Amino acid sequence: MNLISIFSKYPTQESCLEHLETVRWGDNPTCPHCRSDKVARKNELDKVGRWNGHACKSSFNVLSGTIMQKTKVPLQK
Repeated sequence: MNLISIFSKYPTQESCLEHLETVRWGDNPTCPHCRSDKVARKNELDKVGRWNGHACKSSFNVLSGTIMQKTKVPLQK
């Protein structure tokens, strides 16, 4: 897979996040901090891909707890 095919398959940051959520969690997202499955997607428009953990009251995304956690590099790259 090359960069051109990745940009074609995942044209936006949101599409990349959606794919990574499916790969990491499938249909059962879990909090990386407390491992609880009692989570909900944030409704704030400027917080795309953010989740709230109800058990530990933390905020996270699919990259939390990975080596890509605080990256500023677009996910397509």
